[in-house]
Amino acid sequence: MLLKLALAARITVVIFHADAVPEREMAHAQALAGEVLRQAGVEVKWRRATPADLLPRPGEIPLHLIEGRPAFADPDACGYAMLMAEGSYAGVSYRAVREAAVTMDTTPSTVLAATILHELGHVLMASKEHAAFGVMAPHLGRRDIEALRRGEFRFTPDQARRIRTGTMPR
Repeated sequence: MLLKLALAARITVVIFHADAVPEREMAHAQALAGEVLRQAGVEVKWRRATPADLLPRPGEIPLHLIEGRPAFADPDACGYAMLMAEGSYAGVSYRAVREAAVTMDTTPSTVLAATILHELGHVLMASKEHAAFGVMAPHLGRRDIEALRRGEFRFTPDQARRIRTGTMPR
């Protein structure tokens, strides 16, 4: 019964510029990220943006995939979150993801999944806070990549609760 209640939170992530990432890599990243979100009690649906997607619908979070690095983002970051009263969104630099993957000797799809999770975490919790470890740590490292591969890369219980609470008004 508790598990059914925990999985009641649902979101849709609308992917803008999905063609910036090879389809196979994106599918793998979505599967990895989807499992971590499920463990946090959130069911996620992924869909590509269409020309009709000017404003997010209730329950939707825009995710922008870009090739370059935005000038406003931390130069070491692979992604960013824009937090606003309404219309918050996440973004990922695929160039930064590829560079980080080479540095960490892993696949871009694994780094992409971890980055998407981190930035969606900011959006869902409506916070720029970071944690000492796990999904919301300020820097992604080899340990995190290994944890993701083993299925142990998670939000803390408090973060998961905040994420589920944050999805309710959407």
